[in-house]
Amino acid sequence: MPLVLAMGGLAWYADESEHCVEYYQRACAVLTAYGSVGTTSVLRAAPASALMESGRWVETEEQLDGAATLAAVCRLRHIAIDVAALRATLAALRGRPVDAPADPAWSADDGGEPGHPRTPPAAARSDHDGAFRHFGALFAADGTRLHDFLSLRSVADLAAAARWTGRQEEIAHVVETVRTPAGPRPTTRMTLLLHHADAAASRRARPSSGTGVRNPQSSY
Repeated sequence: MPLVLAMGGLAWYADESEHCVEYYQRACAVLTAYGSVGTTSVLRAAPASALMESGRWVETEEQLDGAATLAAVCRLRHIAIDVAALRATLAALRGRPVDAPADPAWSADDGGEPGHPRTPPAAARSDHDGAFRHFGALFAADGTRLHDFLSLRSVADLAAAARWTGRQEEIAHVVETVRTPAGPRPTTRMTLLLHHADAAASRRARPSSGTGVRNPQSSY
């Protein structure tokens, strides 16, 4: 099972959401049968994220519920923080009101470090200028990504913040810079992110509170 879990982790980092889900579900099925599923508690955020990025939102909720229970029982604060973040993201995708997680780690001063957890709550609080500044810090002036992991995954959030602040033209080149390495057949995650980024960066797009995106599997 350690090898299967390791493959799931590699798939998640490689942006292969479907494979990530497959490996984790296979491992959890075996561990559950032996009563050892608690050992996977520290890994629950990755498959939940992969499920959400694959459009399987109902399964995402179930995964987050299980992760929240394990985090509470095992007193794993970092897992609880991850669960809160993913719940906020899922709610935003569904167009529902989003509150920043209550944990102080989400409101601590980040000293300007790009990718700090303070960024999502800035958007949740409707601080769109702050969100644009923080997400924009993940990219250089020419659109080059400054963080190997966070930059690509934040392009849709940056585009959304740009739409709210009327700065679509400032990030159009960033979207194209992200699109180039994705190639003609991007992963499911990148396909969705680029689709959302294109829609948000369009000059015809208008901000509208409470508007989510369409669930790819219509699993509301």
